[in-house]
Amino acid sequence: MSKYKINDWRDSTVNKPCLLLGTGPSSYNISDKDIEDFKNKGGIVYGVNYAIQRFDLDVFVFFDYEVVEDLAKEIKEFKGIIWTRKFSDNKHLNWDWANTFSFTLGYEFTPHKSKILHQGNSTSFMALQLAYIAGCSPIILSGMDLDKPLYKKQLPGFVEASKNKENRILVVPDSKLANLFPTKKLNEI
Repeated sequence: MSKYKINDWRDSTVNKPCLLLGTGPSSYNISDKDIEDFKNKGGIVYGVNYAIQRFDLDVFVFFDYEVVEDLAKEIKEFKGIIWTRKFSDNKHLNWDWANTFSFTLGYEFTPHKSKILHQGNSTSFMALQLAYIAGCSPIILSGMDLDKPLYKKQLPGFVEASKNKENRILVVPDSKLANLFPTKKLNEI
């Protein structure tokens, strides 16, 4: 498995469409066939956290220790590219194959010039930065609906990302983030 640093990842998939999947309600309408068709058109599929259990991913991003605890088997068997942070206790995984990133607290959306990701209280926000750094365009978000009170603290990062003038970020029409980003159906990409 290839190992990357943030600068090595930069512009690695320029102008390649990216579907970034979480497991919120707007991801329920994404089928295996939709993903297969998207990949056949040259798209790349990123997923965060528990999306590894539901979707055929190319890139998997996780941040939280509970994900390591719950998904150790799936993570070990994953054949794509993995991005995460270094954990102090790595008893579950052999980190030799993981791509790790540095992060800082905050909601800035500056992936075009940063070597460090801003945490934004959200694995999805960090995955969005990784897709942006890689040059993906467009980046379609699905399953990042911030539909539970706990997730409201993640909203500021997506608000910052929505201010980006390049308009590379889209959401599926039934997303709760449709008030921040333009919408597009996956089959229209």
